[in-house]
Amino acid sequence: MAPQLKTTWLTVALILPLLGLAMYMGVKYGDDPFPAWFRWFEVSYIIGMIVIVSAYGRRIRRNSSPAKFTSKSKRKITRGSGYLILIWSCTFLWISYTTIAGKLDWWKGVPAGAFLLALIILLARSLFKIRTIPTQDTALTAQPPQTPPNDASEP
Repeated sequence: MAPQLKTTWLTVALILPLLGLAMYMGVKYGDDPFPAWFRWFEVSYIIGMIVIVSAYGRRIRRNSSPAKFTSKSKRKITRGSGYLILIWSCTFLWISYTTIAGKLDWWKGVPAGAFLLALIILLARSLFKIRTIPTQDTALTAQPPQTPPNDASEP
């Protein structure tokens, strides 16, 4: 089985209990709002799942060939991740400002900011790792030039 498929199955296996709990809570509470602890549990579970998949994903891919990126695909991934980091950072700053200004209760703003900061750190770490992976383009140009074989007719 391919390492990417194993990682996908690990992600699905970890997200299914959360989906089951969310469906159970939806049936139990019906039209009433979910309890306050559930949203914090849900965000904590998703961040924990990202950390677990990242850790075990490396172990799964340990013996496989490294990922091959072209400079164009690497640029797309970097740009998209950069935009996400920018949006999440602005949201973090907005949450911090509204919490300090007193417009948002501290018991809502501090955990939301902490979870958002954890997501920013996780995405920035993965972006840094992707940027350090060599591209196929540089791997091809990094080879020394080959000299033509000697011709037997020349003295």
